[in-house]
Amino acid sequence: MAAKQKHLNEGKESTHEKAFHALIKEIDQTLLSQDMTVTSLSSLTELYFNNLMSWTEQQGQESFISRLEQLKDVQHSFHAKNRASAQQIVKEIEDQHIDEIMKSVHIFSAAGSKQSPNFAYWFTFMQGVDLLLRMLRAERDADFQLHLNCMVEVLTWFRAAGRNNYSKYVPIYLEEMRTLQQQQPESYKFLLEGGFVAWRSDERSFNCVATDQALEQTINREGKSEGGVIGLTLKKGALTRWLMTRHVTTEYVDAMKDLCGKTDQGPQTHQEHGSSRTDRDHGNCRTKPKPL
Repeated sequence: MAAKQKHLNEGKESTHEKAFHALIKEIDQTLLSQDMTVTSLSSLTELYFNNLMSWTEQQGQESFISRLEQLKDVQHSFHAKNRASAQQIVKEIEDQHIDEIMKSVHIFSAAGSKQSPNFAYWFTFMQGVDLLLRMLRAERDADFQLHLNCMVEVLTWFRAAGRNNYSKYVPIYLEEMRTLQQQQPESYKFLLEGGFVAWRSDERSFNCVATDQALEQTINREGKSEGGVIGLTLKKGALTRWLMTRHVTTEYVDAMKDLCGKTDQGPQTHQEHGSSRTDRDHGNCRTKPKPL
């Protein structure tokens, strides 16, 4: 009788586990489809901080709640394109309250992960996407030190994902960069000044890209577009003439655009900082938490 009851309990647990995994799969498809990863992170972060504030109220940490409200002020200043105000608030938080905030965040995250597998799952997702965004920011802002810090953090993810070649050679790369300042100070200074990425424009911000990506977006794209090397690859002489003269013809095209007033007069900031994109992200943040 006891064995039969144990078998029934195991069957119930199995059914519950299947339902839980099905729910997780459904949430995955909802949040990660249609390139919504960044918006999903925003939605989850908003849910995270709302629950963090509720938890701090239960713990009687009234002063900590005011610190979290300051973080929301940073977000509002950023969306209002008031960069100076956002930087001032961030500096004040970092100088006075960062240790208190991080201690409470770590306690809350550890407690939530221990209590709920669902919390642990999505908290890990938030950490992974946040790391990817910081790696992207390091390239776009030409921040070499941030790039190295992200490379250190991403090592554990390479191990977990079974990317053995990355796990093996990234530490070697980091050690070479660590000793570069003593062995090649000029090269190290060049990298610190943004030499590890390509600057698409001196007049805009947040527009640096990796060198291989810049090659794909410029020379390779021109070669595959109208007037490129399509149809010339088997004609060695024609291909050589195209390669030797392409930079000259490009200069003529740019000069003609300047003469005709057709140069790009777009905004100085990145297009994703525009009001339409931020409004869309806010709307998605309000609708995406529903599946959770």
